[in-house]
Amino acid sequence: SKCLDLLLTLQTEEFQIHQWIFITDTVDAVFRPDDWSPESIFDQLAEVVGSLPIPEPREPQGIGLSLPTSTSLTFPTHSDRALRKPILKSIHQLDSIRDLFPFFSHVSISSYESVYASSGNIDWEAVEQGILDDMFDGR
Repeated sequence: SKCLDLLLTLQTEEFQIHQWIFITDTVDAVFRPDDWSPESIFDQLAEVVGSLPIPEPREPQGIGLSLPTSTSLTFPTHSDRALRKPILKSIHQLDSIRDLFPFFSHVSISSYESVYASSGNIDWEAVEQGILDDMFDGR
């Protein structure tokens, strides 16, 4: 997911011809028709993951330890959209596929809107920092 998130951020010509496989890259991403059914992989994953049962909260193992129960994703706000940046840049560990549900369910909309709001400008600092953090665990 992180690699595809990066490819969607960069919007290279080589990837643009294939991105429809992964996201809805038309106005249907924002304004879904009444008879809409997911065709892209991430939209289908959003449907499947969204229908999974929510597991019972886990009990901490040992004294003083707590396990994260959810992962927080931040989507660009209107003021942040001047530059495109990866949505999953702050994610380094997942406890469950359900942690990616917000990403799966919003990546098509976010990608479609960012193309027009950013005028093609990329936050290279965020891209480079995200890659370095993933490669070297933030060191």
